[in-house]
Amino acid sequence: MSVFKRLSRGVVACVLPVSFATAVAAGPFNSYQSYSPRDAWSGLYLGVHEAGAWGDSDWTFANGSRTSPDYTLGALFGGQIGYQQQWDNFVLGAELSYSGALNVDQADFCPGGASVCGNELNGLLLANARLGYAFGRTLLYGTAGYARANIKADIDAGGGPLDLRGKEKISGWNYGGGFEYLITPSISFGLEYIRVDLRDKQFALSDGAGVVGEVVDIENTFNVVRGRISVKLGGGDSGYASPLK
Repeated sequence: MSVFKRLSRGVVACVLPVSFATAVAAGPFNSYQSYSPRDAWSGLYLGVHEAGAWGDSDWTFANGSRTSPDYTLGALFGGQIGYQQQWDNFVLGAELSYSGALNVDQADFCPGGASVCGNELNGLLLANARLGYAFGRTLLYGTAGYARANIKADIDAGGGPLDLRGKEKISGWNYGGGFEYLITPSISFGLEYIRVDLRDKQFALSDGAGVVGEVVDIENTFNVVRGRISVKLGGGDSGYASPLK
């Protein structure tokens, strides 16, 4: 079983029971209670997300020739953990997330047209700061930080010893924004957009025997739109004011 599958199943196994327990304990927002944003967003949280991702890939070979096997729309699945603190309406936090990828890939003809160049996103790690403004149950925020992705690249020459493969972990940065909405005092759902810019990386593509047959510089960028559910584990108050008389 892959690391991503183990991580995803572990996060889901933790989040779902906690979500149910906190929802039962906290209850929904009741109409007879007035809501106050005093400290509703403060605390440690963890959650899961599902996303759509697509992007651009620019290959530059040693002789200066180029191709662009851009990434088609595929899926990301993963989890997040973070902490945030609220001061009046302002919310500041930090978050770490990991996503495994499904079908975020593409291929195009290599220069000369005799073979096919392709690449694939296998995993995406984000470590971000978040700054937001709370309107009661709704939080609008911007986010930015470090990105690290697992990328595979290959040249398919029709099979056999002429096929070349390579994989690299590439660092970069990301930025974006989104919103979250409190379903209960402890559970929120949200939607966000993230732009990921990875630095240029040199891939040494080799055959099955490990002999390098091609060296290529690859630049990757991604667009990610993800829906998320998070569960607050502690910190802050419920955000409820006293029942109205």
